[in-house]
Amino acid sequence: MRITLVGLAATALVATLASPASAKMETVTGVLVDQACYLADRANTKQKHVMKNGPVDNCATTCAKKGETVAVVTPAGKMYVVIGQYTANKNRILVGYMTHTVAMTGDVSTGRDGSTTISAISIKDVQ
Repeated sequence: MRITLVGLAATALVATLASPASAKMETVTGVLVDQACYLADRANTKQKHVMKNGPVDNCATTCAKKGETVAVVTPAGKMYVVIGQYTANKNRILVGYMTHTVAMTGDVSTGRDGSTTISAISIKDVQ
């Protein structure tokens, strides 16, 4: 009985520590980028990216099609990593929106490390 209670308590503790600090439905507006390229150079918000070996044409879409991590970057520079169903099948839904300014709605979570994710349920272009 004690072992079972200790096991349940340990499981609950691990689940609490692993879960995001908060989650709420929000709409985030910003540019859809390839996260790695954006982190390498904050100017990489268009299709052509400046990389250490020179410029790469159509980089954002190419990376998204490979299943690389996609993020929304707001005009204020806050980055939301896109997770969930919209990233399935190598970002199939997101590929056509790469480098566009979009309004993305979904559950926004902030991890204990300060990183922010959005589990998208809708996306639309913003003019």
